[in-house]
Amino acid sequence: DNSEEIVRERYSHIEAGELGDVATEGLKEIDGL
Repeated sequence: DNSEEIVRERYSHIEAGELGDVATEGLKEIDGL
């Protein structure tokens, strides 16, 4: 049963996406200065 592994994989993808959004927001703020 590898369902735990699948959940972990999905969660790491979601985390990476959120980190990407945070980085993009930070770059937008820097551009605005």
